[in-house]
Amino acid sequence: RITEAWLNDSLPFRNLFLGLYARTWLYVLNSTHGTNVLGKDGDVYPEWPHAKMVSGYLGLTPFSPEFTEKAKYVYSGIQKYWDERNIKYLLGIIPDKPLIYRDHLPGTMPSWKSFPRYESIKNVLEETNVNVLYMKTPLLEMRKRDRVYNRIYDTVPWNGYGFQCVYEEICKSAGLA
Repeated sequence: RITEAWLNDSLPFRNLFLGLYARTWLYVLNSTHGTNVLGKDGDVYPEWPHAKMVSGYLGLTPFSPEFTEKAKYVYSGIQKYWDERNIKYLLGIIPDKPLIYRDHLPGTMPSWKSFPRYESIKNVLEETNVNVLYMKTPLLEMRKRDRVYNRIYDTVPWNGYGFQCVYEEICKSAGLA
Protein backbone atom coordinates (compact mmCIF):
# COMPACT_ATOMS: atom_id res chain seq x y z
CA ARG A 1 0.00 0.00 0.00
CA ILE A 2 2.79 2.44 0.84
CA THR A 3 4.48 1.82 -2.51
CA GLU A 4 1.20 2.27 -4.40
CA ALA A 5 0.50 5.60 -2.66
CA TRP A 6 4.03 6.78 -3.40
CA LEU A 7 3.69 5.84 -7.08
CA ASN A 8 0.34 7.63 -7.33
CA ASP A 9 1.85 10.85 -5.99
CA SER A 10 5.46 10.53 -7.21
CA LEU A 11 5.59 8.98 -10.68
CA PRO A 12 8.82 9.78 -12.53
CA PHE A 13 8.63 13.01 -14.51
CA ARG A 14 5.10 13.71 -13.29
CA ASN A 15 6.15 16.97 -11.64
CA LEU A 16 8.03 17.98 -14.79
CA PHE A 17 5.05 17.36 -17.08
CA LEU A 18 2.61 19.14 -14.79
CA GLY A 19 5.03 22.06 -14.60
CA LEU A 20 5.23 22.15 -18.42
CA TYR A 21 1.45 22.06 -18.59
CA ALA A 22 1.11 25.02 -16.21
CA ARG A 23 3.86 26.99 -17.99
CA THR A 24 2.21 26.37 -21.36
CA TRP A 25 -1.01 27.89 -20.04
CA LEU A 26 0.83 30.81 -18.48
CA TYR A 27 3.47 31.73 -21.09
CA VAL A 28 2.12 30.35 -24.38
CA LEU A 29 -1.60 30.88 -23.91
CA ASN A 30 -1.19 33.96 -21.67
CA SER A 31 -3.64 32.57 -19.15
CA THR A 32 -3.55 30.80 -15.85
CA HIS A 33 -5.16 27.42 -15.56
CA GLY A 34 -6.78 28.46 -12.33
CA THR A 35 -6.31 29.80 -8.87
CA ASN A 36 -5.28 27.44 -6.12
CA VAL A 37 -5.22 27.71 -2.36
CA LEU A 38 -2.18 26.16 -0.73
CA GLY A 39 -3.01 24.37 2.49
CA LYS A 40 -0.95 22.91 5.29
CA ASP A 41 1.77 20.43 4.33
CA GLY A 42 1.56 21.54 0.69
CA ASP A 43 -1.98 20.36 0.01
CA VAL A 44 -3.43 22.14 -3.02
CA TYR A 45 -7.12 23.11 -3.26
CA PRO A 46 -8.55 24.51 -6.53
CA GLU A 47 -10.61 27.64 -6.78
CA TRP A 48 -11.32 27.51 -10.50
CA PRO A 49 -14.43 28.79 -12.25
CA HIS A 50 -15.72 25.21 -12.66
CA ALA A 51 -14.41 23.89 -9.31
CA LYS A 52 -14.93 26.38 -6.52
CA MET A 53 -13.90 24.06 -3.74
CA VAL A 54 -12.69 26.51 -1.15
CA SER A 55 -15.47 29.09 -1.54
CA GLY A 56 -17.97 26.21 -1.65
CA TYR A 57 -16.51 24.85 1.58
CA LEU A 58 -16.74 28.28 3.20
CA GLY A 59 -20.37 28.65 2.09
CA LEU A 60 -19.62 31.60 -0.19
CA THR A 61 -20.99 29.90 -3.32
CA PRO A 62 -23.98 27.86 -2.12
CA PHE A 63 -26.26 26.04 -4.50
CA SER A 64 -29.32 28.16 -5.17
CA PRO A 65 -32.74 26.83 -4.10
CA GLU A 66 -33.63 26.68 -7.80
CA PHE A 67 -30.59 24.49 -8.52
CA THR A 68 -31.32 22.06 -5.70
CA GLU A 69 -34.99 21.87 -6.67
CA LYS A 70 -34.05 21.21 -10.28
CA ALA A 71 -31.59 18.53 -9.17
CA LYS A 72 -34.34 16.85 -7.16
CA TYR A 73 -36.63 16.62 -10.18
CA VAL A 74 -33.93 15.68 -12.67
CA TYR A 75 -32.58 12.83 -10.54
CA SER A 76 -36.09 11.67 -9.65
CA GLY A 77 -36.86 11.51 -13.37
CA ILE A 78 -33.70 9.56 -14.09
CA GLN A 79 -34.52 7.14 -11.24
CA LYS A 80 -38.05 6.63 -12.63
CA TYR A 81 -36.70 6.03 -16.14
CA TRP A 82 -34.42 3.23 -14.96
CA ASP A 83 -37.00 1.79 -12.55
CA GLU A 84 -39.47 1.39 -15.41
CA ARG A 85 -36.87 -0.70 -17.22
CA ASN A 86 -36.00 -2.77 -14.12
CA ILE A 87 -32.44 -1.47 -14.15
CA LYS A 88 -30.82 -0.47 -10.87
CA TYR A 89 -29.76 3.16 -10.75
CA LEU A 90 -27.41 4.56 -8.14
CA LEU A 91 -26.41 8.20 -7.84
CA GLY A 92 -23.08 8.77 -6.12
CA ILE A 93 -22.57 11.97 -4.13
CA ILE A 94 -18.84 12.49 -3.73
CA PRO A 95 -17.54 15.15 -1.34
CA ASP A 96 -14.89 17.63 -2.41
CA LYS A 97 -11.38 17.46 -1.00
CA PRO A 98 -11.96 20.23 1.62
CA LEU A 99 -14.72 18.15 3.19
CA ILE A 100 -12.43 15.15 3.66
CA TYR A 101 -9.23 17.09 4.41
CA ARG A 102 -10.57 20.21 6.12
CA ASP A 103 -7.77 20.00 8.68
CA HIS A 104 -5.26 20.51 5.86
CA LEU A 105 -6.75 23.84 4.74
CA PRO A 106 -4.78 26.99 5.65
CA GLY A 107 -4.90 27.73 9.36
CA THR A 108 -6.64 31.05 8.75
CA MET A 109 -9.74 29.31 7.37
CA PRO A 110 -12.45 28.29 9.81
CA SER A 111 -13.21 24.61 10.19
CA TRP A 112 -16.96 24.39 9.67
CA LYS A 113 -19.04 21.64 11.17
CA SER A 114 -21.52 21.90 8.29
CA PHE A 115 -20.88 22.02 4.56
CA PRO A 116 -23.60 24.01 2.81
CA ARG A 117 -23.19 22.72 -0.75
CA TYR A 118 -22.84 19.04 0.11
CA GLU A 119 -25.60 19.11 2.70
CA SER A 120 -28.04 21.10 0.55
CA ILE A 121 -27.92 18.56 -2.28
CA LYS A 122 -27.92 15.64 0.16
CA ASN A 123 -30.95 17.00 2.03
CA VAL A 124 -33.02 17.64 -1.09
CA LEU A 125 -32.26 14.15 -2.48
CA GLU A 126 -33.33 12.53 0.80
CA GLU A 127 -36.84 13.82 0.01
CA THR A 128 -36.94 11.67 -3.14
CA ASN A 129 -36.98 8.01 -4.08
CA VAL A 130 -33.54 8.30 -5.71
CA ASN A 131 -31.06 5.59 -4.70
CA VAL A 132 -28.15 7.66 -3.46
CA LEU A 133 -24.74 6.55 -2.28
CA TYR A 134 -23.21 9.20 0.00
CA MET A 135 -19.45 8.76 0.02
CA LYS A 136 -18.54 11.15 2.84
CA THR A 137 -18.49 8.56 5.64
CA PRO A 138 -16.67 5.81 3.68
CA LEU A 139 -14.02 8.27 2.47
CA LEU A 140 -13.53 9.61 6.01
CA GLU A 141 -13.14 6.03 7.26
CA MET A 142 -10.63 5.17 4.50
CA ARG A 143 -8.75 8.36 5.29
CA LYS A 144 -7.93 6.96 8.74
CA ARG A 145 -5.89 4.24 7.01
CA ASP A 146 -4.70 5.83 3.77
CA ARG A 147 -4.73 9.12 1.90
CA VAL A 148 -7.69 9.24 -0.53
CA TYR A 149 -6.94 12.46 -2.41
CA ASN A 150 -3.62 13.39 -3.95
CA ARG A 151 -1.76 15.98 -1.95
CA ILE A 152 0.44 18.09 -4.15
CA TYR A 153 0.46 17.37 -7.86
CA ASP A 154 -3.21 16.87 -8.62
CA THR A 155 -5.63 19.14 -6.85
CA VAL A 156 -8.88 17.29 -7.33
CA PRO A 157 -8.53 13.62 -8.40
CA TRP A 158 -8.53 10.80 -5.94
CA ASN A 159 -5.58 8.53 -5.75
CA GLY A 160 -5.90 4.75 -5.94
CA TYR A 161 -7.19 4.48 -2.38
CA GLY A 162 -10.01 6.90 -3.08
CA PHE A 163 -11.01 4.94 -6.18
CA GLN A 164 -10.80 1.69 -4.23
CA CYS A 165 -13.03 3.06 -1.48
CA VAL A 166 -15.70 4.25 -3.94
CA TYR A 167 -15.51 1.02 -5.94
CA GLU A 168 -16.00 -1.09 -2.81
CA GLU A 169 -19.01 0.99 -1.73
CA ILE A 170 -20.60 0.68 -5.16
CA CYS A 171 -20.10 -3.08 -5.08
CA LYS A 172 -21.64 -3.30 -1.59
CA SER A 173 -24.62 -1.23 -2.70
CA ALA A 174 -25.09 -3.38 -5.79
CA GLY A 175 -24.90 -6.56 -3.69
CA LEU A 176 -21.66 -7.69 -5.31
CA ALA A 177 -19.50 -7.69 -2.19
